Amino acid sequence: IGKGDDEVRLKSIAKKLKLKNVIFTGFVSEAEKRKRLQRAWFTVNTSMVEGWSITNIEANACGAPVIGSNVPGIKDSVVDGKTGLLYKYGDHKELAKKISSLIKNKRLRTKLQKGAIDWANSFTWENAAKQFLKEMKD
Repeated sequence: IGKGDDEVRLKSIAKKLKLKNVIFTGFVSEAEKRKRLQRAWFTVNTSMVEGWSITNIEANACGAPVIGSNVPGIKDSVVDGKTGLLYKYGDHKELAKKISSLIKNKRLRTKLQKGAIDWANSFTWENAAKQFLKEMKD
């Protein structure tokens, strides 16, 4: 879902590997994005760096845990073992193991889905205001 600098290369790889279940949707409406995320067992974020990665919180809010690279931004928005799983950036074998574990282990997936929703629900304007006021006092 969406677009990015690597889209052309990724489409080429998918075509070369004849991956028929890989779909590049481009941008979709917010309603369509929510619908797709609510159906997802999990999402994967392989970025080498992120600002904070609101996309991870959006996925979590829809009940989709995130498998993400353990880099700034992503490691701040994914709580390893609670809202998703982190792997060492560039370690494709570890990433594959994490993906496989969530596909095969429904119990772990369910635990992470619940943790993801709880984590995302903690990001409210009220909580942000309380945190802001606390920081201002300190």
